[in-house]
Amino acid sequence: EVIEYINKKKTATTVTFFSKQLNSKQETITSELVYYWMFSAGIAIECEKWPLDRLFALIKIFGAKNAPKQKGTSREYKKMQSDLNAKRRAALHSKG
Repeated sequence: EVIEYINKKKTATTVTFFSKQLNSKQETITSELVYYWMFSAGIAIECEKWPLDRLFALIKIFGAKNAPKQKGTSREYKKMQSDLNAKRRAALHSKG
C-alpha cells in the first residue's frame, strides 16, 4: 500500500505535448536540466522540494502557456481566404 501511495499521481493536471518530429531522440532528464527549466520559467528555488510530478506539471504548464500560438488548420486558412476574397469582390464590384 505504501508503494502504491508513493507512486500515486498527486495532481489532476494533465498537459499533452506533440513532438514535431515523430522520430525525435529522447533527452535524458538530469537535475541540471530540471533546474534550467525552473529558472527559465521563473519558478522559485523553493519549489525544488515539491514532489517531482507536481513540479513537472508546473513546468509543463509554463511551457504550454508560453509556447507560440499554433496556426489554424488548412481548412480554417482556406475559409479565411475565401471570406477575404468575397469581401474584396464585394468592395470592388467584381466577379473575381
